[in-house]
Amino acid sequence: MLSSWFASNTNQLGSQFPVTINSIPNSGNAVIFSNSPQSLPGINLPSITGPMVFITSNPKDQYGKLLFVMGRDSAELKQASIALALGAQNLAGQSSALIPVTNLPIRKSYDAPNWLSSNGPVQLSKLNGTTKPPADQPESEKSTASSNIQIPPALYSTNGKGIPIHLDYSYQNQADNNNSVLSVTYKSQPIKTIPLPMQGEWISKFSGLIKYLAQTIGIPLETNSLITKKSTVFIPQAIIYPSPAEKSILNNDQTNVATFVLTEFAQSSRNQYDCSSPSNQGNIEATINPNSTIDISGMQHFIRMPNLAAFSNSGFPFSRLADLSQTAVVLPDSPNLYDYSTYLSVFGRIGRLTGYPGTSITVTSIGQIDSVKDKDILVITSGSESQSLLKQWESNIPSNNSSIFKIPNNLKDIGSWFNTHTNFDIYQNTFIAGFKSPLESSRSVVLISSINPEKLIDITASLDGSMGSMMGSLVRLNEGQIELVSDQQNYHSGSLPWTNYLSWLLSEYLSLFILFSVIAAVILSLLMYAALKAVRRKRLQS
Repeated sequence: MLSSWFASNTNQLGSQFPVTINSIPNSGNAVIFSNSPQSLPGINLPSITGPMVFITSNPKDQYGKLLFVMGRDSAELKQASIALALGAQNLAGQSSALIPVTNLPIRKSYDAPNWLSSNGPVQLSKLNGTTKPPADQPESEKSTASSNIQIPPALYSTNGKGIPIHLDYSYQNQADNNNSVLSVTYKSQPIKTIPLPMQGEWISKFSGLIKYLAQTIGIPLETNSLITKKSTVFIPQAIIYPSPAEKSILNNDQTNVATFVLTEFAQSSRNQYDCSSPSNQGNIEATINPNSTIDISGMQHFIRMPNLAAFSNSGFPFSRLADLSQTAVVLPDSPNLYDYSTYLSVFGRIGRLTGYPGTSITVTSIGQIDSVKDKDILVITSGSESQSLLKQWESNIPSNNSSIFKIPNNLKDIGSWFNTHTNFDIYQNTFIAGFKSPLESSRSVVLISSINPEKLIDITASLDGSMGSMMGSLVRLNEGQIELVSDQQNYHSGSLPWTNYLSWLLSEYLSLFILFSVIAAVILSLLMYAALKAVRRKRLQS
């Protein structure tokens, strides 16, 4: 709970949480969980009377602080953590008792505070953004307005257009049309270019005559020379959630997968290449009005699974409910410090992505895994502790690239039909895999495993994209880089109207398309045969 809370309050891309047991760090800050009144060397703890916190200096480091989260048992430790994470109490002094939170807020699917709301249109003015030109672009050539938008995972456009942005924009009118345009980009990919035409010279003269007459007879008249227009732009779904093949074409930089919308005005004067013209000729003042909106309320939630890109970028499927109430963590029966640190770091990252602490997460061990079969599960294993569960689930782990026969995304994929794939050794590698839960078909599993426990820290740190793009259904850590092992996707999460679902099936799976075409041809042939036979019978009778 507290790791996700700490991370949700920082803009740092990656958060690591080293763990120790029965000792304090030699330097720096630490959070210590304790249900014992026994004082540590150099520290006098207060009596534990219930859920409480206590802060003091680190006796090993004069610049470090120790925050004790305390309770008389594990239940009170949990109550103290929830009270801290939800931040509903004012704390003062060196120690403070915490009032237990009796009723946790009930979260709805995809309602994380950091995500774009699906309740209706959201004004761009209410999103984080900037209005200055990029560092590499002279201000005289371009003025920009960017909006930082975190798109929820698993959105699906049933009309095939994508996410609509309803732009309301204004720009300065000039007598000469300088071919100015409004350029809309997303993740550095161009979406649409909208011309900004000026009013014609005769319209300007006519407007000037009206203003003159209005001033002559004393009628107030708006003298604003701005032109205001509206336009709707759609962000294509293929750019929002690129497939592994498309992602390699668009950009291999995982940091660019972060969800941003950038709208910019770029002036392209027809005289801009004339060296004799002033450098700022043709530039106009333009702005995107605050009532411009982006709207995902009409979109469905549907995504092909497994999908490690969605896990890395959004914490999906665990983040579907921001409080992680439908999430379980399964640790080895005898977890080591690296297992604990991996668990805290993963959910620290999810807390940063959602902006909400995981106050309702369930944690259990491999021996008790059947008790959480109705939840989405994160499994962490390392060393010899991984062997038993890996053997049990070996057939479910997508350790090779064979998948259901489907239409290829490009010509290069056709070769994969004829290639032979060797199985990936799940017992001797450090990897992350996603697959359908063997315990419940409607649930998903993400497995983080390593034969070397220390490597768990490295592959967890790779979730921020620093070691390569996280995608597909299984990736491994190979010499400090993330390597795609399997991209097979054999199930989905969410639902669609049956017409859209049928269309999706036919577009994804060639075998179903062929079967459907054959059935349609047979039915059409039978209908034509019956019709021709009826015509023949009628002709003979006459």
